Amino acid sequence: MLFCFFSLFSGSQKVVAILVIGITLLIILSQKTFLHSFIAFCLLFCLSLLTLYISFHWDLLYRILGSRVSSFLAFFTGGNSDGSPLVRMEMIQHGWEMLKQKPLFGWGQGAFTSIGGYGFYAHNNYIELMVSLGVIGTLWYYSLPFIILGKSVKAFFSIERQAAGILSITFMVIMLIDNFGRVMFNDELSTIVLALCYVGIARKDSRIGKTFELVSRKTKEWARSPNLIVLHMLKWKVARLLSDKAFVTIKYRMSLKKKLNLENPKTYNEKLQWLKLYDRKETYTKLVDKYEVRKHIANTIGSEYLIPLIGVYDRVEDIDFDSLPKAFVLKPTQTSGDVIICRDKATLNWEVAQHEMHSWMGKNYYWYDREWPYKDVKARIVCEQLIETPDEKPPKDYKIFCFDGVPRFAFVASDRGKTTKFDYFDVEWNRMPLRQHYPNSTYDIPKPQQWDKMLSLAKVLSAGMSHVRVDFYIDMNENILFGELTFFHFSGFVEFEPDSYDLLLGNWLNLPEKFD
Repeated sequence: MLFCFFSLFSGSQKVVAILVIGITLLIILSQKTFLHSFIAFCLLFCLSLLTLYISFHWDLLYRILGSRVSSFLAFFTGGNSDGSPLVRMEMIQHGWEMLKQKPLFGWGQGAFTSIGGYGFYAHNNYIELMVSLGVIGTLWYYSLPFIILGKSVKAFFSIERQAAGILSITFMVIMLIDNFGRVMFNDELSTIVLALCYVGIARKDSRIGKTFELVSRKTKEWARSPNLIVLHMLKWKVARLLSDKAFVTIKYRMSLKKKLNLENPKTYNEKLQWLKLYDRKETYTKLVDKYEVRKHIANTIGSEYLIPLIGVYDRVEDIDFDSLPKAFVLKPTQTSGDVIICRDKATLNWEVAQHEMHSWMGKNYYWYDREWPYKDVKARIVCEQLIETPDEKPPKDYKIFCFDGVPRFAFVASDRGKTTKFDYFDVEWNRMPLRQHYPNSTYDIPKPQQWDKMLSLAKVLSAGMSHVRVDFYIDMNENILFGELTFFHFSGFVEFEPDSYDLLLGNWLNLPEKFD
């Protein structure tokens, strides 16, 4: 506060503007609710008007603040102003004329000083950069501040308000405004501020920040397989402009290096893409919803096959951590593969867990691979009882592939979380010489005693569907527990080894009538 007070005596209009804007942002963004922020804004606005009124009528404050505000306003109203705003405006106009002559790459660094006719820099970071580097160089320079600001705003609205995000937003806004009156692209302080803000956001988001080793590895992978670049670009939000048909056609070609045949699909992966586009029954949306599907299971095979439910929450903030049992599982209703497994909540970092769940709530799984049933699933958090196993490892996952209501084969997922293994079996529990994405195990997997029962349950759950995968678990008490229903195994973008199985499974899958 002392710094702010004495800074007013510098007589700088920029200092006054930065202090007012900075303090206003900090106060507004620090409020707990949007209503409180609005009230704070109104109070600050009234306080600002009162301060201006006093500064125009109290001689001491007029010399410190009022005269600067009066001079600034006079520039826009045509009154008597000091020469500084006029000269700055002339430099902006001159810089704009220079830019129009060389708009793309500019005149070179320091050109405004050297050939601009003023003998010194432009006193405006935007003009200085555009004259020196052109539009392309200026956009490149400001890409980092705007990325930081964008991620700060996203974090501010998607997770609980934290000091790092609030400070980053404030610093970035101040810097972008300050650039209208100062050249700072070669200033050490601006680089330090950018670094601090980047770290402030990155430390709260594990997805931000890439090591040199990771960048180097990705670069080598992309150099060897350029199709990976296209697959990466399909993750960008701009790819949402593509139609479902265009998206799956491009991703299929890039993933499997084959042309997608939607007019006469033959293989399993081709037919999954066809089903995404043309088999759109409204009931599928509830069947992929990890909360709503529980009602379907209870009504078809019975609630005794459901994993005991602890709670379902519309917001992460609704979860009462203290009331949760020692062990539990958290997962979102509208995505696939996201899960927090807690065996002892005394060792769980709840702040990190909350941040991860907040990231879940912002996902729409439909956009990843255009699996349309996920598009309108309501984002919620489900908390279930942990499935206990004798070895305290994640339970084996028995995934049964059904075609026209008939189980045809399955795979067992084991060693989850470390070195996941997939082992494929026919319905008679004979191993199939098949691999897909994950390696086979090197140990024997005995046929579970409940296998015939699981097959009969899968038959009931898959009735009336051209294809669905039904997943089950077995707990330490030998009880069968329902996992999920999956309509698009690996979303149809992962090859089979050997490739002949892609055609074999495709022969089993009879396509229904188009349901647009």
